[in-house]
Amino acid sequence: MNNNQNEFNLWISQAKFDLQAAKASLTAGNYEWACFQAQQSPEKALKAYLYLHGKRLIITHSINKLLQDVAKLKIN
Repeated sequence: MNNNQNEFNLWISQAKFDLQAAKASLTAGNYEWACFQAQQSPEKALKAYLYLHGKRLIITHSINKLLQDVAKLKIN
């Protein structure tokens, strides 16, 4: 398995974990944590997607920037 596939696997599993944590925090009434975790999940999922498509050194935390980077991908 190549490095980008490994990075994808790490980031996507963390994104799924963050989404589950957000749901648990919401249920527990920890709304500030639920919001933070809910933001983290798509950020990490987008990073996973970019790694899967060959990108490296993704350092931004901006979901908007990550979406722009995804839009620039030329996927067949």
